Amino acid sequence: MKKFLPIILVSLISGFAFSQTALHSFESHLQPTVQGLTQSQIELYISKGNFEPYRLQDKRTTLTFDNGFEIILLSANEAERIGLISNASSYQVDFPKTYKIPVFHMSPQGFVVAAYPANPKSKKK
Repeated sequence: MKKFLPIILVSLISGFAFSQTALHSFESHLQPTVQGLTQSQIELYISKGNFEPYRLQDKRTTLTFDNGFEIILLSANEAERIGLISNASSYQVDFPKTYKIPVFHMSPQGFVVAAYPANPKSKKK
């Protein structure tokens, strides 16, 4: 088992490396009220995270951060045309009708948290 541990670790790390958001596959729009984060920090942290599940085939997706900025993900087709992704057809065409994109928060250390809206059909009491 100890012989296979390095192989397992390399395969896990390579999987995480390929799930990052390519640096030029999004635009960032900062409000003047952003505090504690520079545009270069935001772009670095976004590129280290995995926002690919929010990318659509033909439409740009706007992700809102409660810190006072937005990230606009290029469509998968746009990103494929400029060589940032290899297979745009593997992305979803649209989100389900009942799906609400969460509001995100980025800490000064680069940690990102998503706040999903409460589900009114939930049985939590």
